[in-house]
Amino acid sequence: MNRHPPSSAESRRKRLRRTPAMTGLAASALLLLLHGACVAPTPPDDGETLYRHNWWNYYTRAATRLRQGRTADAEDDFARCLGLLDGVKFPNASDMWRARTYGLHFVEGYFPNREYGICLYERQAYTQAVVYLERSLEQEPSGRAKHYLNQARRQQLTGQRVPPPQLRLAAESAAPLYTRALTARIAGTASGAARIRELVVGGRADFIELAEPEVDFSRDLPLRAGTNVITVEASDLLGRRATLRTVRIADWQPPRLLIRSVTAHAGGWRVEGLCRDEYGVAKLSFNGHPILPPAPDPVPPSETPFTLDAPAGGGTLRVSDLAGNVLTVAVNDPLLRQTAGMDAPERLTPTAPHAAFCLAAL
Repeated sequence: MNRHPPSSAESRRKRLRRTPAMTGLAASALLLLLHGACVAPTPPDDGETLYRHNWWNYYTRAATRLRQGRTADAEDDFARCLGLLDGVKFPNASDMWRARTYGLHFVEGYFPNREYGICLYERQAYTQAVVYLERSLEQEPSGRAKHYLNQARRQQLTGQRVPPPQLRLAAESAAPLYTRALTARIAGTASGAARIRELVVGGRADFIELAEPEVDFSRDLPLRAGTNVITVEASDLLGRRATLRTVRIADWQPPRLLIRSVTAHAGGWRVEGLCRDEYGVAKLSFNGHPILPPAPDPVPPSETPFTLDAPAGGGTLRVSDLAGNVLTVAVNDPLLRQTAGMDAPERLTPTAPHAAFCLAAL
């Protein structure tokens, strides 16, 4: 069945019914376009313009300016963080490794006092720089603050007349000169009006991050056999040095005891011999009684002769050197009788039986 095409009147009515809806859509689109044209575009973030005036906004900008070498601008921003200048409603003047901004948001490494002090240092305001760097270390220690505090104090001292550093050894390190120990403890104090910045004990440097007016030290240093010269050096912030040297003579070998002659005497024995030590004999006793007189010289001779009268049953010889090494030998009746029967030249020969015995007693 064929349909008749709509009349022109019906077509006009259908177009009129669609016109309000289409008109509404077009109007909405036009309003959106007009609204978009009225909104200003977001300016690019150049790191300079602040759209929020919180302490962390100023701190971020100040850190950027300081890295760029713009210390005057950075100084102003750090001062606002600390509340020294207006601009921040709620300043934050505490140095800390993590500073809460809002909610769960944090600023890592918030150090307004330290960075403000660095700005002052760069602008040669050294006295003020010291104040804020010291305050930063009181609140939260950091290596950066210590470094710049050393530099600021050095600049403060430049041109002043202050005494050089001094070194003092503790009593335990001043003596003895001779030792049988494998190590030597070197202890003392380095001090100076210009603060101790470096300290080297026996070739080993101590780690001093922040220069102090007085630094104590104590170090156990290994010794080698013989004479050891140990040097202690200290320097202050102005680069002036103090040097102290102490000597340790390491002797790890006991003295040697040689019998020269044994003869019968007054119901006992008269014994003549030698005590030998590379650095000198300190004491010699027989059955607890000293044989040697006090040494007239500070360093006794390395070879010391002695004579003693021993009872028939013999006794004990004890000899010690300056380092404290001790040799103890039992001089009994069989040994004395055997030694007394030898010829003198044989007794003085190192390979003779009595000499071999005495060396074995070492």
